[in-house]
Amino acid sequence: MADTNQRRKRGERNGGRKDAATVKHVVKRYRSSLPEVYLLVVLVMFGGNLAAVVWSYSWLPEPRVVSTVDSDSIRSPDAVGEFYEHRARKHLDILTSFGPRTTGSVENEEMAFRYILKELNKIKPHPQKKYEKDVQRPEGSFSLHLIKDFSNYYRNVTNIIARVGPGETAMSPGKKNKKTRPSLLVNCHFDSVPDSPGASDDAGSCAVLLEILRILVESDEPLKHSVIFLFNGAEENILHASHGFITNHQWRKDIKAFLNFESAGSGGREVVFQTGPHHPWLVHAYAATAKYPLANSFAQDLFQSGVIPADTDFRIFRDYGDVPGIDMAYVTNGYVYHTEYDEPQRIYPGSLQAAGDNILALIKHIANSPYLEDPEEYRHGDMIYFDVLGFFLVAYPVRIATLLNGCILLYVLTSIWQRVLANEDEYEGPVGLSYLFHLLLAVGIISFSWCLSFLVTITIGYLLSMAGYGMFWFTSNSLIFGVYGCPALLTLISVHIIAKHYFYKKRFTNLWEVESIYFDATLLLWMSFLAVATAKHSMSSYILLMWVAFPVVFRRLTSLFFSDHLNAMPPRLFFGSHTVSLVIPTLMSMYIIWMLFLLVLPITGRIGSVVKPDLLIAALLTFAVVSCTSYLMSLVYVLRRLEGTYLVLSIMFLTMLGITVATPYGFPYGGNPLYPTPKRMFTQVSVTQFYLLQSNLNSMTWVSM
Repeated sequence: MADTNQRRKRGERNGGRKDAATVKHVVKRYRSSLPEVYLLVVLVMFGGNLAAVVWSYSWLPEPRVVSTVDSDSIRSPDAVGEFYEHRARKHLDILTSFGPRTTGSVENEEMAFRYILKELNKIKPHPQKKYEKDVQRPEGSFSLHLIKDFSNYYRNVTNIIARVGPGETAMSPGKKNKKTRPSLLVNCHFDSVPDSPGASDDAGSCAVLLEILRILVESDEPLKHSVIFLFNGAEENILHASHGFITNHQWRKDIKAFLNFESAGSGGREVVFQTGPHHPWLVHAYAATAKYPLANSFAQDLFQSGVIPADTDFRIFRDYGDVPGIDMAYVTNGYVYHTEYDEPQRIYPGSLQAAGDNILALIKHIANSPYLEDPEEYRHGDMIYFDVLGFFLVAYPVRIATLLNGCILLYVLTSIWQRVLANEDEYEGPVGLSYLFHLLLAVGIISFSWCLSFLVTITIGYLLSMAGYGMFWFTSNSLIFGVYGCPALLTLISVHIIAKHYFYKKRFTNLWEVESIYFDATLLLWMSFLAVATAKHSMSSYILLMWVAFPVVFRRLTSLFFSDHLNAMPPRLFFGSHTVSLVIPTLMSMYIIWMLFLLVLPITGRIGSVVKPDLLIAALLTFAVVSCTSYLMSLVYVLRRLEGTYLVLSIMFLTMLGITVATPYGFPYGGNPLYPTPKRMFTQVSVTQFYLLQSNLNSMTWVSM
């Protein structure tokens, strides 16, 4: 164990290596602590990252404007070859004007059906294109596991199908005699839930695909393979029409890949949240073509874990058609999902433009690629993928991630083991078994602080819920940062303050040695998470890799400029380097967490009593605080004082708590016409009829809410 005399003894043994002035200068610089005002730099870093994340999710391109006077003409020169939002908007407005389009209703089976078929008939194919249309009314049954296993039976559901591909003159001689035509399937659904016009779910996607179909059929751009557009009329009840198509339609055997378009919100940019399985070329195709990429393999891990109470046609095509594909959905403003407020005006301008540009480019790329000839030839594992603030997409195979993660883990373990085996004059601070003891102790204290932080915030959430203030954050989202975030951060800091004053100050004269130990302990924890994720071949391991690689690399690089492993580094320079090393991991973590809250906050309004929403949100925000501040806790040991930080966090917590319990802002639901956050009530009506022997009829009605 490193006592107060240990460093003095090493200094005596090493006295011949440095002159007295150098030793004195190092000691003085090493012993100086950091002023609390430096935390303002951390605040600026967090604020800048958060601003960048919010901007990224809210930014949308300007809708493209048709310059031709006759902009409504099908054959308008400006309207062929490029996607224009205003044309898709017209389809959207007309489809939603029919009202709710429940499967089996007149609005769905006649009005929406006739409109889509009429629009398909308007399209005039280019001489080099072959254009076919079909209507299917399938019947079938299948089993589905959604929360619980249940069986589905359907009959006479509606599918409208269109197919565009190379004409006979444009087709290569070898393909003319083939019985199958390799095709890409593009799917959306035009039905909606009862009492919802279904603008975003899923009339918006139908509108986009109608316009894309027109562009592909009428333009002179060649297509190497065919594209099948499926407008299915029975998705909401549940996934019937897609099953009927992929198991019964005559074109089903031609399908080699698919794109599915869904919604869990209202507008914004569509996010890719499922790909494959095991066909990385689909991710490469999206990365190569998406003008406004938004994709994350973390979302795929989350959705396929079953945590999100929903499913899409992706499962049907994958499981019953054995076809690989990409699943996309809108997630912004999920409060109006499956409600009467899912109206066209809530889909922000630019949403359809972004979707149209991305999807049109992706369809063209796949339809003209060699992948559709034999997709199995390109099947070789899953991909890790993520976009960087919507600017570009990073993608690499899971097997490469395993190798990369393994190298980083090996490097970190080797570095730690070197210090365990080192001599006392090689490091400032404890080495050998003493270092190992303090390292494991630090891991225990950090883990305890994390657990205590979760316990505190979940307790606050439980007490507020029991006191009648449950879901106070549902409309006023910013309240969660004060009511949950501040206590979480106060708890983390308090644990380390206690450890600093009651344990480490008695054993270390130089608390910078403690900072180094806690950095290594935090690194060891993140390394453990990365090892588990790598062993499970998780597609979310990239974010864990960032939390290991960036701090290690920065600390190693900066230490190369100083002879004594950072010990000679001026505190100001050390703090700057340490903060900069956390910018990228914090930014990408915030990017994921923001998307998670965009998705989960509205979902809490419809999950019922399966999970207490307040406990879930408290845990999620605590997870955000713990992860994003994990490497900052080591600085607690070298900061002079934290009274100002305690005061600010306490005032924020009490202020937000007061707003929650004493003002209308704490009421969970809102009726703002522009941004409604409605309360959902599920009503079940059961009618039981009794037929007696005397032929008279008795009935009973039971209503439960």
